[in-house]
Amino acid sequence: MVMHAPVVSVMQTILVMYFLWGHLQWACFTGIAMLILFVPFQGLMGRCFQAVRRKTTVLTDTRIRIMNEIINGMRVIKVGVVKRK
Repeated sequence: MVMHAPVVSVMQTILVMYFLWGHLQWACFTGIAMLILFVPFQGLMGRCFQAVRRKTTVLTDTRIRIMNEIINGMRVIKVGVVKRK
């Protein structure tokens, strides 16, 4: 299912180039070149976002762990108060 994506994307590019050729002539190659040149940039940005997401995940896990400890402490205090009555 994933293997068809490169084939479809090439076919779409060729089809779009065919339709744009009538309006833009050689300028349509400039657009395709820009798309191809930005592929590495998209990969770089993906890696940057992945690194940021990993850092925020660690912070979020720490925050959730601390909140769980606080809530469990509140439950212990509540149970202690109920037992005294």
